[in-house]
Amino acid sequence: MNELSKELEAKAQSLLKETLDPHLNEAAFHMLEAVKCINSYECTIRKESVTSESYRYCSQSGI
Repeated sequence: MNELSKELEAKAQSLLKETLDPHLNEAAFHMLEAVKCINSYECTIRKESVTSESYRYCSQSGI
């Protein structure tokens, strides 16, 4: 899921920078919010399994 969320985040950032359409800007904003939610959920699951690798990932992600 990490690769998918990175790809979605990159596409949303690109949309925000390149489009003047307010509807696309809003959609891109919601995409970014969804990615944050996905990453937060992934970190919650990883923290519950308590591995040092997942803790490092979540810490680096700022979550």
